[in-house]
Amino acid sequence: MKLFKLVLVLSFFSVFSSCDPDPVIVATKDFKLNGFAQKGPFATGAKVVVSELNSTLVETGRNFNGTITDDKGSFTVEGSDLSSNFVSVSADGFYFDEVNGQLSSSRLILNALVDLSKGSTLNINILTHLEFERAKFLIKNGQDFSKAKEQAKKEVLNIFKITDVSSDFEKLDISKTESEHAALLAISAILQGTHTAAQLSELLSKISLDIKEDGRLDAENLKTELLSQATVLNTSKIRANLTTRFRELGVTTTLGNFEKYIDQFIKATAFVVPNQINYPKTSLNGNLNLLALSDTTLAAGSKYCFAGYLPDGASLKVVVKAPGQTILWVSSVLGSERGWNGGNPTGDGTRVWESSTNTPYCTVSILDIAFQIEIYENGSPIPKRVININSTGSAIISFDKTGKYGKNIFPPSGSSYTTGAYSFQVKINDVKEHTIKFEFYYFDKNSMIFSDAEGWSVVTDSSAANNLKTTLTFKASKATADMKITLAGSNQATAQVWVDGELKNEWYKKMNW
Repeated sequence: MKLFKLVLVLSFFSVFSSCDPDPVIVATKDFKLNGFAQKGPFATGAKVVVSELNSTLVETGRNFNGTITDDKGSFTVEGSDLSSNFVSVSADGFYFDEVNGQLSSSRLILNALVDLSKGSTLNINILTHLEFERAKFLIKNGQDFSKAKEQAKKEVLNIFKITDVSSDFEKLDISKTESEHAALLAISAILQGTHTAAQLSELLSKISLDIKEDGRLDAENLKTELLSQATVLNTSKIRANLTTRFRELGVTTTLGNFEKYIDQFIKATAFVVPNQINYPKTSLNGNLNLLALSDTTLAAGSKYCFAGYLPDGASLKVVVKAPGQTILWVSSVLGSERGWNGGNPTGDGTRVWESSTNTPYCTVSILDIAFQIEIYENGSPIPKRVININSTGSAIISFDKTGKYGKNIFPPSGSSYTTGAYSFQVKINDVKEHTIKFEFYYFDKNSMIFSDAEGWSVVTDSSAANNLKTTLTFKASKATADMKITLAGSNQATAQVWVDGELKNEWYKKMNW
């Protein structure tokens, strides 16, 4: 017992004389920890807990509680009469998601392993969490505290191919400009990716357990996940999201060059993504590929495409959404012969395309409306990327949901119709004069009746046996044409559309009733 007391006193003296930077156990009379909890910044009300650890880094049961006091993640925790200078610190709460630009939908817990004799300022972040289990393992196996933390730090950074961070992780702050702080932001963004807070928590746990005993990330699926997330990050949006958030919080900052660390990881890592899908900038005929874009604004009335290069075994699904809008804000696929299946509109403004062929391609025409593209790869239930598209100007023609005689038959919400009366209404939005021509092909003259034409020229040709063609022509500028179309009996029809003499394949329709 006397020997133990002597060691304790000598250790305590050595801390304050700075002769030994790595004390074993030091009694700490009082402590006061200040700092930030960051993923992005944790939100007001999140909990911070300081837990005392014994010499084998097992919790003693003595805990000290604090609270995040602002949306910058600030906290202060005070305590006294600790028998150890080693503690674990955890932050538990909602945080600002820098990738999506909003608060997380669920809570996240981040940990840090701390020697209180090193100082009273502490930042809890994604890197303190990743090194936590690895450092504890090294210390429990004979490594002294500081050396264990340094080794764990280098091993975590090596996963992301970063070599120029010298500060301890708990000294890093994503709001600061220097490269070390930018490295923290880069890793935080890669790990966040398209994940929810719950999915991020699971990913962090798997990485922590994987590197715990040897300091290396071995699981191929985790390597794949990190690289695949890094490749789809919109770094401009991340920078804008965080800059706006800090400005709202009264923090003036210029974020560091985190983009270079993300690029460096993508180029330098040996990790690979099986069945990786590539998106060319343009299609075979030169149309801009919407799937290769970030959030953007494009010209309405122009032609674009959906295109991808799929390796064998890969699959791709594209979901296009314009909630609450009519469904002809993006026009359809040219056919499954180009590798896509689906594309049929639904009543809620959604279309879905799927492909497993090597080079799917289709032409897309944007009308004057905003919409969203979700890209799902290889059967994943989570979109790899979400792209928001706005359009400028007005398309030459557009369609209201309803007209004078009821629901607008074109564009249809599907291929199946019920019998009854519909409107057939089209608007020309341009000040220039345009000629719009629709051709309907059907079999029974009594099954499709055109009447009450306002602005349309109607010509029916019944010269072909068992096949009728009705041509509707509208020539004007800044005008609307409407008429009544009545469906009767049981029949089917097809419709083709020309605008100024150009056949619009994307508006080809089949109709059954």
